Amino acid sequence: MNTCYVSGQESDRKQSSLSLRDVATSQLPHGSPYVLLIQNNRIQAHLLHEIFSELPAPFRLDWTDRLSSGLARLCQVPFDIVLLDLELPDAQDLEGLKAIQAQFTDVAVVVLATLPDEEVARRAIRGGAQDYLVTGQITADMLARSILYARERKRAEKELLDREAQLGRLQLATELHQAIEARDHIMAVVAHDLRAPLTSIRTRAHFLQMQAADASATGGDQLAEQIRKIDRAVVAMSRLINDLVGQIARMEPFFRR
Repeated sequence: MNTCYVSGQESDRKQSSLSLRDVATSQLPHGSPYVLLIQNNRIQAHLLHEIFSELPAPFRLDWTDRLSSGLARLCQVPFDIVLLDLELPDAQDLEGLKAIQAQFTDVAVVVLATLPDEEVARRAIRGGAQDYLVTGQITADMLARSILYARERKRAEKELLDREAQLGRLQLATELHQAIEARDHIMAVVAHDLRAPLTSIRTRAHFLQMQAADASATGGDQLAEQIRKIDRAVVAMSRLINDLVGQIARMEPFFRR
């Protein structure tokens, strides 16, 4: 999911432009990769434009010279790929990559560096970039392959994340079903296994109470009092069980969500 945060100042800023729109024509077939080049170096931008014009496969290309204006363009247009320079006036090193990854998770990013640096390349890939290119070494075949592979890798990554989310929802549903079964079992135990002994105890207490009425006056009074205490305890326990069953039953809507 993509989330846009564009300042009012940036939305009013005039979009930088080159003659790159020659590559983006209305005759391009549907599904052609739509590429946003964020490159502050105008000469490098023109060179990349020339390389794009040599590509046999159709591409749509747009260009801007700031990260901030690039984020604004990403809010306006569903780009597939971002070619991101690592030396921008408003973003250095991997700051631009982090900003794009934070707001536009569906967009593939290929970082562009002036000089080869294996450590930066490793950090860029670990940070979510799909590829790392050195601007002075880019050829038409290399650029086309990088863009197409980056888009496919991003698509595969999204499908994997979607499957993981689906499996997570399935696991959650399974755990919920197990929780409902456990709750139903507890209710059955409370309703039957605990109530049944109480019923038996109370029945026997009433029987003893009747026996005590026929006993001697002193002994009978003492025995009757003990039996009444048993009966009161049984009544209190029955109320607690009924309350517990009622509370579990009221949780039903939460289990069904």
